[in-house]
Amino acid sequence: MRPTLRLAANWAPWLWLAATALAHALPRCGLAAARTLPVEAALLLGAPLLGLPRSRLWRGLAAAAWVFGWTALSPTPLALLRSLPPIPSSGTLRVVTLNCAGGDPRCVEEALRLQPRLILLQESPSSAEIRTLLRRHPGWSAAIGLDASILALGRLRPLGGPERHPDFVAAEVRLAGEPRRLYAASLRLQPPLLRLDFWNPGAWNAYADDRRSRKRELERIADDLRGEGSSAWIFGGDFNVPPDPCVDRALSRLGLQDAFSVAGRGWGGTGPADFPLVRIDRILCPRGWRVRAAWTVLSAFSDHRMVVADLEPAP
Repeated sequence: MRPTLRLAANWAPWLWLAATALAHALPRCGLAAARTLPVEAALLLGAPLLGLPRSRLWRGLAAAAWVFGWTALSPTPLALLRSLPPIPSSGTLRVVTLNCAGGDPRCVEEALRLQPRLILLQESPSSAEIRTLLRRHPGWSAAIGLDASILALGRLRPLGGPERHPDFVAAEVRLAGEPRRLYAASLRLQPPLLRLDFWNPGAWNAYADDRRSRKRELERIADDLRGEGSSAWIFGGDFNVPPDPCVDRALSRLGLQDAFSVAGRGWGGTGPADFPLVRIDRILCPRGWRVRAAWTVLSAFSDHRMVVADLEPAP
């Protein structure tokens, strides 16, 4: 191997690990491309490097740094520990979000079997299919958009979404037996940027542009919904990228928290369903609410996994 290629092979994994650590520890540093893969993927790619140094002390220090990086930068270790005891009894409000893979109504039946009180759908079935399905489930109502829909065990009043946003729907929710009024939103953001040529500066620039575009998209949605004057929003959907504090800042200003980050159980990845490398589907709820548990469920009919969250609204 040529000296230049050998040098690149030796240092490229270390540079990628450093970029990943910086991107997750300092989200505003601008290394958006390094957040494309989860921390676990970056560490897995760098794991063979632990055996390269001949010094036993160096290998021990490298392994300790590897474990520290995983526990400090990823929510997965704590979520795996939470999954050891049984899932606690259902909270007062179970929410499910699911991308229906092009509108398969069987996905909705799967979600209903989990006994939720609120379902947020993306790539949802057609209006006719949803209404036909709900006739078999008395008490449920729906707010149906062009791509996303909301189903609730109770009454819904659709709200006007952002102008010309076909992948978004919002509604005022009155759950059966609940006096309080809630607001729910289901959304599917722009498709992901699938570039893995990280050696190309153009890829890093493209990911930076993609991040700015997503940030503007969420800011527009948040500004529209803020006019409703309520902080009791439940957000769910297919964000098409892993969690990013810079992109999610607009939702944070709505007082929302990510349910899985608070009380996630197990591996949180949702896509693709059979090999859920990335966590692109999420449920967010008000910060004052208690999240009893959040987890994913394999779908037999979707290329995404369902996200389920048991929530306990603040008194």
